[in-house]
Amino acid sequence: MKLVPTVLLLAIVISGCTSFLVTKETTVPLSPVEELREELGDRFDNPEFFNAFWGVEIQSLKTGEIIYQKNEYKSFAPASNLKLYTTSAAFTSLTPEFKYTTLLATDGKVENGVPNGDVHLRGSGDPTICGRYNGGDVTLTFQQWADSLKAKGIDEINGDIVGDNSAFDGASYGRGWAADYETDWYAAQMGGIVFNDNCVDMTVTAGDSVGAPAKISWNPPTKYITVVNETVTTPPDSNPPGYYISFHRAWGTNVVHVYGNFPVNKPAWHESIAINNPALYAVTVLKEVFEEKGIKVEGTAKDIRETNTKPNYADATVLATVLS
Repeated sequence: MKLVPTVLLLAIVISGCTSFLVTKETTVPLSPVEELREELGDRFDNPEFFNAFWGVEIQSLKTGEIIYQKNEYKSFAPASNLKLYTTSAAFTSLTPEFKYTTLLATDGKVENGVPNGDVHLRGSGDPTICGRYNGGDVTLTFQQWADSLKAKGIDEINGDIVGDNSAFDGASYGRGWAADYETDWYAAQMGGIVFNDNCVDMTVTAGDSVGAPAKISWNPPTKYITVVNETVTTPPDSNPPGYYISFHRAWGTNVVHVYGNFPVNKPAWHESIAINNPALYAVTVLKEVFEEKGIKVEGTAKDIRETNTKPNYADATVLATVLS
């Protein structure tokens, strides 16, 4: 018998094993999590987004496992998706059954149907006192309050109407908000009183003739704002710059400048403008509604910061309330 060298035999065995492994090699399927990671990686590494910055972290709330990360420690300015966290926190802390309460109360006695003292409008952040939740009627809640007071025999207020915005802190704007967009509805000031999203709804239409100023109206039709009309009605024109309207509220005031050209053949232009001092805005309109409804107000509309006093609501006489 011819002997085969040991080294040669070992090489044959290794060769055979190697051949077997190659021919039997199979692809191990990816887990669902691994598939998701690959898919997310493909999306966020897409060359079409080469000039974008992604900051992503996906984590299981049950196990704590990190599903996907990309630039997770980079700092980004929060955008509209921050509302997801705000809403989640509200549902967790307040529960879906929570309702905001806005009340009208007096710190004086009601004698012969007359509150002898200031009447306070105390807000708690209710965002629903506006036309969107009242069939388009911006002042419906205030009208209902007036009707309620008159039904109780109250047709006079012997004091001021004071807006109490103190349910929130004194910060009217968020950190990092830019001063150049404080006129815009999406940058309306924050506070415990929220009336019509703390905005005035403006409408612009063509003037009576070419060259005349455009017509401007606003809702609610309050004297709280002053409108400076710097528009002009132009001939029919469908292309810019023949058709543009812009608004600017002078900082720290409620003087709204309206600029632009309005062609005679264009439909109405609608835009909401953020106002200054939501508490004073709300009670100014409330006083106007009361007087239109026949309720005499001896005093004026005031922000509670003008009075340096805060009533004890536990002992105050509640005249009207509304729930969100």
